[in-house]
Amino acid sequence: MKVTVDIVKITPKQAEEMLGTQVKEQRPLRDLHVQSLANDMKAGNFRLSADAIVLIKGALANGQHRLWAVVECNQAQPFLLMQTDDDELYKVLDCGLRRSVADAAHISNGCSVTAIASLVMGYRKGLITQHGYTKKNNRIEMIEFIQAHNTKLQEAHCYVRSLLMKTQNLCPQSAAAALVFLASDQHGNKASEFIGMVYHGGEAGTLTNDLRERFIKMRMTKGQVVSQYYLALLIKTFNAFVTGSKLGVIKLLDSESYPQIVRPRKD
Repeated sequence: MKVTVDIVKITPKQAEEMLGTQVKEQRPLRDLHVQSLANDMKAGNFRLSADAIVLIKGALANGQHRLWAVVECNQAQPFLLMQTDDDELYKVLDCGLRRSVADAAHISNGCSVTAIASLVMGYRKGLITQHGYTKKNNRIEMIEFIQAHNTKLQEAHCYVRSLLMKTQNLCPQSAAAALVFLASDQHGNKASEFIGMVYHGGEAGTLTNDLRERFIKMRMTKGQVVSQYYLALLIKTFNAFVTGSKLGVIKLLDSESYPQIVRPRKD
């Protein structure tokens, strides 16, 4: 990996040239932010910072708002300029306003899909309990996972979102969509069917209706219940749903380990 870092004064013409090389993953331009920066530059209040303008193999990967501000105010400004041949650097870039995982992965429905992916990865890697995460998911691994499974994540998100358009919100969308994603490989559409029955309700005494009532009570209690707990209850009840088992009160005890999705029974 080659990296050079220099302090340079970038002119409006140079800024325009750099802006013409932007990588496709750049976030949407925020005009008000550009104007605010340009006003600071005109007033002499803009200062050199450690947040570098970044070129990866000659393509602009960080700094578009500041460069557009240079063009807007028509005044050269000093910047820290980093040039590198490391294609992976874009995945860990932060700038002013933090670049989210969704920004770096360049996906639609970013916040929702990221939340689903976080639960899925946390479950698979054993990083979640009913009380939250024991350790954060690795950022680069998150980006790569979302890029690799974006279609499936989007489908899970859209399915749960369609349910919410017709029913009340019973639990975090990320938890319901995570179950749909996680169970689909072994159980096909069974998890989607299960989630649909939970949201739409059913006959009293059925597992899906009992879980629905449990969720309603949870949302009425004081204090926030984390999405990891909702996912645990979904998995525990889904397991009983596909195996024909019976559950008592639908809850998770502190002594219980985090539930794992059961494999289909072989006939």
